[in-house]
Amino acid sequence: MRPLAPALLILLFTLLGLVAGCDLFGDSGTGEANVAWTIPTALNHLDLTQPVVEDGLTYAVYDHFLKAVNAHDGQVLWSIDLGNGSHRISSRKLLEDGGPGGRLFLEHTDWVKAFDKETGRLLWLADLVGFPIKDLTKMVQDQDYLYLSGRGAALQVRKADGAITHRFDLQSRAPAGIIQPAYDLGVSDDGLLYIPTGYSVPGDSITIRGNVYCFDTATGDERWVFEVPNRRWVRPGTPDTVWADVGASGAVVDGDRVIITTTSQVIALDRFSGEVLWERFMPLESGFWVGPTGANGAIYAGGISRYVYKIDAATGETRWRVQVEGSLTPILVVRDGRVYFTDTAWGELWVLDDATGEPVWHGQPPGHDETGEGYISPVGVGDRYMVSVAEANVYGLTKP
Repeated sequence: MRPLAPALLILLFTLLGLVAGCDLFGDSGTGEANVAWTIPTALNHLDLTQPVVEDGLTYAVYDHFLKAVNAHDGQVLWSIDLGNGSHRISSRKLLEDGGPGGRLFLEHTDWVKAFDKETGRLLWLADLVGFPIKDLTKMVQDQDYLYLSGRGAALQVRKADGAITHRFDLQSRAPAGIIQPAYDLGVSDDGLLYIPTGYSVPGDSITIRGNVYCFDTATGDERWVFEVPNRRWVRPGTPDTVWADVGASGAVVDGDRVIITTTSQVIALDRFSGEVLWERFMPLESGFWVGPTGANGAIYAGGISRYVYKIDAATGETRWRVQVEGSLTPILVVRDGRVYFTDTAWGELWVLDDATGEPVWHGQPPGHDETGEGYISPVGVGDRYMVSVAEANVYGLTKP
């Protein structure tokens, strides 16, 4: 298994979910979600970008278009062709700032693009030709800059004009001849960037190794590097011990900590020094291929083990753990006392109670049993609506 695995796993688990049987749309706990509108797609997209939902509008990427849609009735307000349809949308998360009159930011193969929210007008394009993009990662932002993952490096892009202002090289702890891909980045308000990496060495008994880099966003200087510790564990059904994969998949800032997910553990580091504050080794439970979400003094993460976790950011203790139908590579949204995510492998959209982890509602698109259609993009969540892109339609649903 190589560090490319997350993108391949997403597609594999999606296909597995489509051929498996599952509950009817509308299976619920204490609430209900209803389809408010649908927009047919052209069935030619592999875009897995999380929509933005705000102020009665949603901005969604599908069929290689960026579209603004009325979140109440699904009316398309403007539509922008993003270019050559063979180009993958690299971002798993559409970024926005400035409210209704602000901007949208999207990483699209060899470019980062900024768009005016009101009109869809292209504001600037940053040419990334020659920069080795890391596909299906989440761009992050601070007040003035965007940060995106690459192979062997990460970039800082100025939001005002698209200028590339820093390149953060990731080779100081890489073996000779090995390029470390960066994964889901974390950035703090006081100017520190955290870059998790995973890499493999041909013939090595440890399949995937990893590091975490901390850089100063103003100067580009490296502050510290943390090498993810290796662990051995007993393979079920055998007396043998094997090395766990420890590629670092994501970082999220919580106060003076930065929380790191890897393919087999969760680690809290002092974000100024890189010192370990606590760690959880969970090789049979996790498989975290997408970075965590931080909120309310906790981190939220889903893994290919079919579990979703809420973990206390201060102590590392599990507040709750919920098992779902299929393996997970989701972006989790936490707001209004709920946790929202799509189970890509099973094609379901889930809503959990944030306090207890109890399911509030989960379901698949209407007609799933006949068509096999499932939700595939991360869910965007607003005040009243949830929006997700499925194989054949974009769905706007009322929140349960």
